[in-house]
Amino acid sequence: TLFGHFGTETDLDSAIRRSPLLIRLVEPPGLYPSLALQTAAQQLDALVVPVIDQKELLAVELRGPKTVSIPIENESPFMLINYPGPASAFKRLSIVDAYDNTFDKSAVAGKALLTGVTITGSMGDQRVTPFSEFSPGIYTHAAVLSNILTGDFLSRPGGGVWTELALMLLLGLAIALVTSKLRAFTWKLVVLSALVAG
Repeated sequence: TLFGHFGTETDLDSAIRRSPLLIRLVEPPGLYPSLALQTAAQQLDALVVPVIDQKELLAVELRGPKTVSIPIENESPFMLINYPGPASAFKRLSIVDAYDNTFDKSAVAGKALLTGVTITGSMGDQRVTPFSEFSPGIYTHAAVLSNILTGDFLSRPGGGVWTELALMLLLGLAIALVTSKLRAFTWKLVVLSALVAG
């Protein structure tokens, strides 16, 4: 029996866009893989191998009959999640049908299965994703697992942070120039409201 952590990292807007593939344990010392990574390793009959250079995690590999190299962000040890769509992108199987053995076994043959709560509300495991404010938490793990099994990864360009900062600065200057040319305060408020609304 293998285990995996199900920790997540949220962005400032509470959405989950990245996943910690490994977490560092203090006692006993070592690295502990995520639920999705451990499931992918089982599905691919592979071992989880962190790629480390000078105490810095560069990537995570699954080494088996087929080696899968999972990219991580440059600034932090997280994998960017490439969600395949809303939660409905994944097929669901009721636990009752599984317990009663009343499901089509050919529909799940050879597939990786994750078990989790899909009810939303005060008792459910709900998370914010780029597609919904109320997604079942298991969906985030399914998206990471899908990325690993299909090799459909997101990666950020090396100079991405500097490009984003330059674009924010240019946009700020453009807004300052446009609003300074407007005479009435009301028009400035309208332009800024339109920009904020998207």
